[in-house]
Amino acid sequence: MRRGLPISELMIFERDRSRMPALVALMEKVDQGDDASRTRGASLSAPPPVAQYYDVFLSFSSHNANAADAFKRELAVIDPTATVFDFRLSIQKGKSYQDDIDRAIESCRKVVSILSPAYFASPECQEELNIARLRNKRAGFGLLIPLYWKSVSPSLPLWLQTLNQCVCVEERLDQLSLAARDVHTTL
Repeated sequence: MRRGLPISELMIFERDRSRMPALVALMEKVDQGDDASRTRGASLSAPPPVAQYYDVFLSFSSHNANAADAFKRELAVIDPTATVFDFRLSIQKGKSYQDDIDRAIESCRKVVSILSPAYFASPECQEELNIARLRNKRAGFGLLIPLYWKSVSPSLPLWLQTLNQCVCVEERLDQLSLAARDVHTTL
């Protein structure tokens, strides 16, 4: 119920009659609004907000680590306090990483995906992009910022083409400072 599932009727069965007065009192309290306000109006399409942990979740293929490092350096010049999730530094070795990735995407202010053929060849990057796509949609768009690092085939999904983007094709390190500035202005 706390997740906001719509419930039209709830039936509680208690076999021990001696517990019934306590249950009746509790249900009367809920009916008066003590606990009901916590879940009223919630829905699966708009999950409760998660505390912000990162300013930027950086999604990239290991093949483009140089671009990720350069982007982080440029962002640090603009704002030394900006926090960036980089899987190489933010996940403990030997630990299951998926929960950390999910939590970071749920809690960041922006997702920057460094797009390249290597990015689209990586199942992990694809998963991050899909999670970010869903969060972007739920956030009313503006959360996911594609950074085009290397030319990608013309079959780039239309939904991705419609997003505001940073263009650094073909591996233009000189353009990353502009990209970092653009991302920072949206934080």
